[in-house]
Order: sequence, then C-alpha cells, then structure tokens
Amino acid sequence: MKLLFDFFPVIIFFIVYLWTGQNIFYATAVIIPVTILQVALYWFKNKTVDKVLLINCLLVTLFGSITLLLHQEIYIKLKVTAISWLYGLVLLGSQPFKKKLLQIYMEQHIKLPQKIWSHVNLMCAFYFIVVGAVNLYVLANYSTEVWVKFKVFGVLSLSVVFYLGLSLYLAKYMEDPHTKTPNTKA
Repeated sequence: MKLLFDFFPVIIFFIVYLWTGQNIFYATAVIIPVTILQVALYWFKNKTVDKVLLINCLLVTLFGSITLLLHQEIYIKLKVTAISWLYGLVLLGSQPFKKKLLQIYMEQHIKLPQKIWSHVNLMCAFYFIVVGAVNLYVLANYSTEVWVKFKVFGVLSLSVVFYLGLSLYLAKYMEDPHTKTPNTKA
C-alpha cells in the first residue's frame, strides 16, 4: 500500500499525460498539486511529514513550476536526475560518519551491524546515481513519450528490482524474531 501511495503522483501524471493526448505540460500542472496533496494526506495521517516525501514535493513543485513558466519540458524531465543525484550524493556524504544517513533514517525498523549499514548506504547511493544517469541518457536520446514511459515503468521497475535484491542481501543479517539472533542460514 505504501508503494502505491509513494507512486500515486507519478500514476496520476501518467494518466493525465495519456488522457490529454500526451501533453506533458498538463501532466506537469497536475502533478504539482497532487504531490502537495500527498504530503498533506501523509501529515494528516501521521502528524508529521516524511522528509523524503517533502523533498520530492519541493523538487516537483520547483522543477514543475519552471517547466510551466518557461514552457520547456526539459526541467520536469531533469527532476528525476536532480532528486536521484541529491539522494545519492547525500548518502555518499554520510559515508565517512559512524552513523550513515540511511541508518539514521531506518534503524528504528531494521537492526544491522555497522559494517552492513555502510554497505547498504553505498548500494543505495550508487542506485540513485545510476537512476539519475539513466534518466539523463533517456531524456537526451529518446522522445518525450519514451521518457514518460521510462519515468513511470522504468524507474518503478528499477526500484522493484533494486529493493528486491537489497532485501535478499539484508535477509541474512535480519534478526530471527524467535531467538533475537541474526539469521545466518542465508
């Protein structure tokens, strides 16, 4: 359910894009308030705002507004790279510290050895940097129609594959709920 909530603005963007005869400007005009609504719904439900969701909302609003004001679709396309590289670089920047940023963000949900947090932090940083680079490649070499399909289906597919692989990697370090010891069978 969280995945659907996270991708809700992108799904609406895609529906509006198709419904308006592949008009990226109408889709952009709709994704801005939908992303703001997403943050508001999260706040009403949790009485707090997820930082990642808020950053995404701010960047969608910024890049979307520039796209609409200048009537240049390149800016909304660059948002994927901007946010991916921002996350990747921030994660890399936390690498020298004892507690990695990803650890701070997720440690209440998952317990891992410090060395594994370092690996996970690097893997996620690398993933975000690759997604940003692939986005640049797609937007520079393909039509807007292909880019929209990449944004919706390609990024989602990359995310599913990456997080599935990450989950498999982490499974061997997860605590067994019955014995409270790390699973060493994986």
